[in-house]
Amino acid sequence: MDFSQIPEGHEDGEEPLVFHFNNAERVKNAPQIVKDYYEGKLVQKRPGLFKALVATKSNRLIFIALMVCFALVVFNTFFGPKPNVETLKGVPMSLASFSYDGNVLVSLEFDDVEKKFRGKYEKGIPVFAKFEAVDVDNQVVSVFEDAGLYEEKQIFLRAKFTDFDISSVNAFVELKFDGEGDGVDGSRSVVLKANVERR
Repeated sequence: MDFSQIPEGHEDGEEPLVFHFNNAERVKNAPQIVKDYYEGKLVQKRPGLFKALVATKSNRLIFIALMVCFALVVFNTFFGPKPNVETLKGVPMSLASFSYDGNVLVSLEFDDVEKKFRGKYEKGIPVFAKFEAVDVDNQVVSVFEDAGLYEEKQIFLRAKFTDFDISSVNAFVELKFDGEGDGVDGSRSVVLKANVERR
């Protein structure tokens, strides 16, 4: 059924309304930019990405919030806590592991004591480390233990594993304080993790 021939907009007995539209007549008195637009002469420039991001007040606020979040992520990546570095009661520790010649070599470094703790550990602190080699399936494939005496100077505890696709090494480190000097008695422990560097 064709609905285009049904007259609308009038009461019974009256003549239907007729609308005439002439676009050329309508834009005759319009500004030149409107005439150019209707004739297809106006070339619109697409706004760039940055202009679109700062075009309105709400866009500017969202853009600023994104930039702040991005800055926080970058800052945390470079200056945030690292799983292979820790300081416990003034004793700095760092764990490193790398693959070499079919083996994974692990080194746990205890660095010089922090300045404000100098003299408190002169008699030495027994340190123990349990190293766990973890494969790509997050399964512990080998365990090694080592111990030493920390006397405020740099020492190393080391381990060596045969490389069975080891992806990371966990170190459970325990320091036994005697209670002299700073009043800390008993043992304190920390867990460090280092990914295996392939060389």
